[in-house]
Amino acid sequence: MSFFTKTQDYNIYPGKVLLVMVKLFLKSEEVAKKLGISKQTLLRYEKKGIFPCPRRNRVNNWREYTDTDIDSMKQILGRI
Repeated sequence: MSFFTKTQDYNIYPGKVLLVMVKLFLKSEEVAKKLGISKQTLLRYEKKGIFPCPRRNRVNNWREYTDTDIDSMKQILGRI
């Protein structure tokens, strides 16, 4: 299991368990794609203070975005 995922158990069928991987954090490229902007624009908006700065991974210092972060950025862009 990677650092960015967690497992959730779903007991859909009695006696059988379905494991689903749920991604907790997204990288800059993935967020930019969801927002319909380039990664460079995403980083520029953060630097200018248009978007809030995301949390950073303690190990590699990469930006980590949550679904809540993406929703707030969509609202700032007027895409909600």
